[in-house]
Amino acid sequence: MFSSNAQWLWCESADRPYHNVVCFRRRFEVDSEPTRGRLRITADARYTLFVNGEWIGHGPGRAWPSAWPVDTYDLRGLLRPGANVVAVLVQDWGVGTFQYIHARPGMIAELEWNDRAGSHELFSDAQWRCRPHPGYLWPVPRIDCEQAWEEQFDANAAPGNEWAAMEVDLAGWTQATASSPDRAFVPREIPMLTHEPVYPVRFCGVEAVRPAPYTWSLNPRDCLNAEDRSCNPLHGHLLLLTHIHSDAAQAVRLHPAYMSPMLTWKLNGQTLAFDDHTRFDTETGVAHAQLNAGWNTLMTRMPEIELHWWTAINIWTERPVRFADAPSDAAAHAWCAVGPFGDPANPPASSVDRFRVLINASSFPEGATLEALESIWQAGMLTEQTRGAAYVRPAPQNTVAIANIYAQCLSEEVVAGVAPQVDEPAAMLVDTQEWTTIHPAAGADVRLLVDFGREIIGFQEFEIDAPAGTMVDVHNFEFIQPDGRRNLGEIMNNTFRYVCREGLQQYRTLLRRGFQYAWITLRNFDRPVRLRMMRTIMNTYPQQRQGDFACSDERLNRIWRVGAHSLHCCSEDTYTDCPAYEQVLWVGDARNEALVDFVVNGDPRLSAHSWKLSAQSLDRSPLVESHVPSGWADVLPAWSFLWMRWALEHYQWTGDATLAGEMLDSLQRNVEGVKAHLSSRGLFKIVGWNMFDWAPMDTPSNGEVTHVNCLAVLGLREAAQLAELLHRDDLARDWRTLAEQMRQAINTHLWDDREQAYIDCIRPDGSRSPVFSQQTHTAAYIADVPDADRMARCRELMTHAPAHFVQAGSPFFMFFVLEGLIREKRSGELLQAIRDYWGPQIDAGATAFWETYHADRPRMTRSHCHGWSAAPTCFLSRDVLGVSPGEPGFATVRIAPLPGDLTWARGRVPTPYGPVHCHWRRGDGQMTLSVQLPADLSVQIELADAVAFECCQGEATQRPTTDNATMLDARGRIIELCIKLR
Repeated sequence: MFSSNAQWLWCESADRPYHNVVCFRRRFEVDSEPTRGRLRITADARYTLFVNGEWIGHGPGRAWPSAWPVDTYDLRGLLRPGANVVAVLVQDWGVGTFQYIHARPGMIAELEWNDRAGSHELFSDAQWRCRPHPGYLWPVPRIDCEQAWEEQFDANAAPGNEWAAMEVDLAGWTQATASSPDRAFVPREIPMLTHEPVYPVRFCGVEAVRPAPYTWSLNPRDCLNAEDRSCNPLHGHLLLLTHIHSDAAQAVRLHPAYMSPMLTWKLNGQTLAFDDHTRFDTETGVAHAQLNAGWNTLMTRMPEIELHWWTAINIWTERPVRFADAPSDAAAHAWCAVGPFGDPANPPASSVDRFRVLINASSFPEGATLEALESIWQAGMLTEQTRGAAYVRPAPQNTVAIANIYAQCLSEEVVAGVAPQVDEPAAMLVDTQEWTTIHPAAGADVRLLVDFGREIIGFQEFEIDAPAGTMVDVHNFEFIQPDGRRNLGEIMNNTFRYVCREGLQQYRTLLRRGFQYAWITLRNFDRPVRLRMMRTIMNTYPQQRQGDFACSDERLNRIWRVGAHSLHCCSEDTYTDCPAYEQVLWVGDARNEALVDFVVNGDPRLSAHSWKLSAQSLDRSPLVESHVPSGWADVLPAWSFLWMRWALEHYQWTGDATLAGEMLDSLQRNVEGVKAHLSSRGLFKIVGWNMFDWAPMDTPSNGEVTHVNCLAVLGLREAAQLAELLHRDDLARDWRTLAEQMRQAINTHLWDDREQAYIDCIRPDGSRSPVFSQQTHTAAYIADVPDADRMARCRELMTHAPAHFVQAGSPFFMFFVLEGLIREKRSGELLQAIRDYWGPQIDAGATAFWETYHADRPRMTRSHCHGWSAAPTCFLSRDVLGVSPGEPGFATVRIAPLPGDLTWARGRVPTPYGPVHCHWRRGDGQMTLSVQLPADLSVQIELADAVAFECCQGEATQRPTTDNATMLDARGRIIELCIKLR
């Protein structure tokens, strides 16, 4: 990919332990108007590219370090005669996330151009100049365990992108450190993401607000293991505490900012109850307590096992207080870490479990026993003796953030009696020369609310004219419920801060975020601030939208469109679960999203790329991992088996035999992982995360879990079908034999005669689970696991499980219920299920489908855009409209409408040859069907209720009927039929 002259660059002075943001630039001369210009570039972890001061793009896409992607840019029209500058901003997160595995930071680039003087090349080498960008502040809190760091930018430390311009003062810049790359490079497989400006649709209001006077944000992971840069769960025992000095006794209010993890807090030894929910419409609450005159102790106990050890707390007092790590005026720090604690005689290994990979403190300080932990925690404070113990130390600088924008914004209380003045508020909604002017409010900050009208994901930007030191805190969230409750991102920092320099300036965020609403709080300004063009650069995989659907039920039409938009927002450089909280490629989610993508867009590249990235996890684990590429090595077996199904589905919809052949090798590796984890009962059993639905099923790690085994049977059968299509009968036989053996084991060991149902599992201790679930029977039914005499019972429990069974918990699981209904062509029930389950989300104002739906809870869902929930869009196009591949790659088009109670439907379904247009209408005992085909494709029409037909246009030949279906072979660019129905 790169010449040997191109070297890996880094900056020696980028010495933060985390969150280094480094500027690189290279000036060069072009003799004349270039006739060709091309730049190849990549960086770890991410880069933003500028050419002659213009923002060009960002990348690379997420990847495993073993095959790092390289982006290519056409620079024609960007290079110019004379001096030119290529500038690159590189982010080094310094820690693994759910979409990144920590590796050596740096960048590499290679530029080629032609002008009248000939061909020229420019490489990344020691002639490039570099410096850390001081505008990006540190330490800051994590966004959440899935993503990296909250963005806080101070334009007084360094202007935004001016460093990338042609003329720059290079004082303080140094030569880049050049070395050989430490990895292999591969070309980018997918298109670059879009840069689509999106503006708010309305200004919702303004309020005078005041945040809590004290907010603390703590990220004590380094207190347990400062060397580990993965995202694996930590296992340990740690206390955090601060001493609060109050000149007099006074009331205090405390509010933990995050819904999870909800920690236990003690003040002066008394456990705090966060039970006052009257001021904040969040899952967290406020505790009311009393500070004594003098020193007080506030202490929290971190969870024993946690993916990301973090917490933040807001504190209100009437009179000022001071915080110190020790009850002394000479204390130099605000917080101290107490621990880690453990059993020194039996210290845990650094990797106690292959699939959870719990990282522990490698050693314990003297006296840091579990008995000492319990003694301190019960007292809720340190004694004179324990205060000097080796395990009590100031919290390291990296663990205490300078500010937590989410927590501070969350703490804001509306100031009664203050009405802020805002002139021309609508001006910020459009790209004109008009300005919104915000006037200072006496003793308060000013908070604006704008609505972008629908879920979006992208980079936020704005133009502002403000005094130096003005803080712009932006707090994004996804939804306002019909009852007015704002569904804030209660376990993440969907926020950023921009600190203004004096005068006119622009800012574009370094990170993309998903949201619909944005709170914009202006702080620390003493003259009017002018604000305009508060827009978002939508940044997604380009949507081709070759597909479409409409029918006689407008409610279903809206559901189809919302599902398509959900997919849009969850399509980045891979499929993702959601645009806000995680932006992670969860493999099971992605399989469902690919099926939606096939009917909406017809572009197979994102599906292929996401499937192959998932397969690469087999280099690390015996089964395909749950989410990739990730710093958390986690196996979720149900997702591994959905990945197997995805292989066949991708081949059916695309006909890509080359990729399918490559898939077989990865599938075989996954099958070997299954074989290696069969119990003595012949059931699959692995230490992993055995979830299937957000519901209280009994699915213990290392249990013999019924739904997992059923999905394994289904995955093996569909993989065998793919092998057979590719003439690998040896693999097909082997995989079908294993599937049948597992099917028999399920029926032998997991059926309960008394309940006439499958139990959820056999637990690790060998006991049989007393729990029964709708989910288990849905998995068994779609996998065709039950013996003939049990099939009817299983079918019943899939859709009408009794009250004591675990019920559906998410739209993701409902995907499989719909699959079961289509299996028997129960289209009327399918349509009603879609109306009943997805319709209320539409009624509530959803612009994308939710992760869960619980109308009976104060907050109906966590995430308001989850690609795994877009199932109806697939089923309405593929099954109700009735267009699907009859043979792989649509060598034959299958038309099999399932109208249910609809009177008409029309739409387009993409194929590799172009879209198939289909339109049918029913009435007076007959159906008219019109199909328009690309090129000369053959079509196979299946009409379950047909008794006679007349071909009005094209050619059609009747074949023998099977399964109460009339089969017609038709060929021609347009087929029109008139069918008499039963």
